Amino acid sequence: RLNAEGRFKKARRLQRIYDEISISKPALDNVEAQLDSRFIAVSWESDTSFDGWLTIASIGNGMKLVLPLKKTKHFNKLAEKGKIRGGIRLSADTACFCFDLPVPPASVHGSTVGVDIGLIDVLSCSTGQVIGKDAHGHSYQTICQRLSRKKKGTKGFLRSARHRTNFLHWAVNRLNLSGVSVLQRENIRDLRKFRRSTRTMQAWNYKELFDILDGAASDAGVQIRKLNPSYTSQRCSNCGWTWKGNRKGKVFKCARCGFTHDADLNASLNLSFNLLELPAKIHLQHPSRTGFYWVAVGQEHIVPAV
Repeated sequence: RLNAEGRFKKARRLQRIYDEISISKPALDNVEAQLDSRFIAVSWESDTSFDGWLTIASIGNGMKLVLPLKKTKHFNKLAEKGKIRGGIRLSADTACFCFDLPVPPASVHGSTVGVDIGLIDVLSCSTGQVIGKDAHGHSYQTICQRLSRKKKGTKGFLRSARHRTNFLHWAVNRLNLSGVSVLQRENIRDLRKFRRSTRTMQAWNYKELFDILDGAASDAGVQIRKLNPSYTSQRCSNCGWTWKGNRKGKVFKCARCGFTHDADLNASLNLSFNLLELPAKIHLQHPSRTGFYWVAVGQEHIVPAV
């Protein structure tokens, strides 16, 4: 009898746990259908305001659906570079075409440019180019602030997220990569892991920015080199003195030589240099608290301040 009561208690506890768990199913709202040449036919001959017609049919031609097509600037740009594939990706209101694009040869002769990313100025190059606000007065910071005020999943949040993506594409497209063979950038990973941050910083999507930047560099035949970002914003690009107190916000002022510069531009200059690789034990000692000299390859070794 006691064993039976024990089993009844266990069964009631399991039933209570089961009742508290809500039954869910996979969300298929964002899943897009992939259709190959067996199901579609595209005709670009049209005497109407549309550029072409897309015919979607089932196997055996039991059912057909004819949709009008309108080309975009991005579509025309890709069509000039490569060849369109036979399949499409069909969503609720768009039809996405895929292209086979030739891989440009890697540029051998050219300069090495360092790029630093930020919240106020989204891109700062060692060449002096700074990309901050667009023609409408929007910056990456104002867009992230607007996105942080939106509730996730709402239409306003989705609009702000699309605005952020469009702004990043605009900023990367303005980057001048002519005559550049190597683009050196920070290798940022797990920036907010185990750290408290504001909602504005949570909206700062550096991964999306790096993906767009790497894609633009690959299309231009520019090599991407990822560097350790440690101490690059604290190092003086003029004398090599590295100290935590050199940078205060957007202003960089070296405590040794008095060199003053924009903090993001100073960091991009450090990224463009061929600096000596810091040993692992240097990071554990936190040398930036007291300061040290960090120089380029071929110069004197790293020495602590005397």
